[in-house]
Amino acid sequence: MAGDLSYLIGLSFVCGIFGAGYFISSYTAQKHVEAGITTLVSNIYTPVTIVLATFFLSEKLTTIQVFGTALLLVGMFIVSQKHRIGPLKFDKYFMLMVLSGVMLGISLTAERALQKITGFTAGTMFSWWMQCAFLGLITLITKNKSEYSKKDITITGGLRFLQSLSWVILIFVVGNLSLVSAVTTFKVVIIFIAAAIFLKEREDFLKKIIGSLVALAGLLLMK
Repeated sequence: MAGDLSYLIGLSFVCGIFGAGYFISSYTAQKHVEAGITTLVSNIYTPVTIVLATFFLSEKLTTIQVFGTALLLVGMFIVSQKHRIGPLKFDKYFMLMVLSGVMLGISLTAERALQKITGFTAGTMFSWWMQCAFLGLITLITKNKSEYSKKDITITGGLRFLQSLSWVILIFVVGNLSLVSAVTTFKVVIIFIAAAIFLKEREDFLKKIIGSLVALAGLLLMK
């Protein structure tokens, strides 16, 4: 343990509130937004984490990163045709997915701040347990019950754990939140292709690939 206790508690609450908000809004939107689009749009967390890390973690924001953010937004616009209800207006599920990415960016920044203050192990523990606590509290209040089998829960839960574990290990090894956020975005194109093959999400496939490549270029410029 290191640092001011009240500050650590505050950061932990930020992780819990925004981390739980990310899971709830993301999974709600996923019922109405295709897998590839979900992955691309949620990557809005990358510029969010870069901006927040610049102001709160002393990680420098560059002109290239600003240009990369612009490319990401262009890529999101290209793949959003199905969810546009006006020239610059989108349906509520698309915006809910954008919101989930913003909340993820805030949660990851707070988690990184915890790790820098009190160490990798304690910082990760505070963040993860607070997210679990808030998700449990919301489940208790809403009386929401799982509709999935134990096998589904085990597989998806295990994969989600491995994803989160690999993320925090990368942060620990690399030591730069902005860089890790950008480099781990190669999954965007892969998920578009996998969704087309296994989930039959082939509508506007060419536009989706073009949009994902534009977004990927922008994300890589943010490193």
